[in-house]
Amino acid sequence: MWANTQINTPRGILSVKWENGGNSKKIVLQVPVGSIAKVQKPIDATEVIINRKRMDNAGSVLQLQSGTYHIEFKSN
Repeated sequence: MWANTQINTPRGILSVKWENGGNSKKIVLQVPVGSIAKVQKPIDATEVIINRKRMDNAGSVLQLQSGTYHIEFKSN
């Protein structure tokens, strides 16, 4: 299952692509310059990986500044 959307904001394009595959949820997020995105971590997530780096102390809400992010939430 997947979803993909984008919207023009006053600061540029905000886009997200979401894919759900069993015990893994993947998101590709593009945040425009000067913006902050808040991403809610799924309740069942046991591991968070952002841009190929494991985030051991990720809270329940990720706050991401402008840029492109490849996020993966893994669960058991």
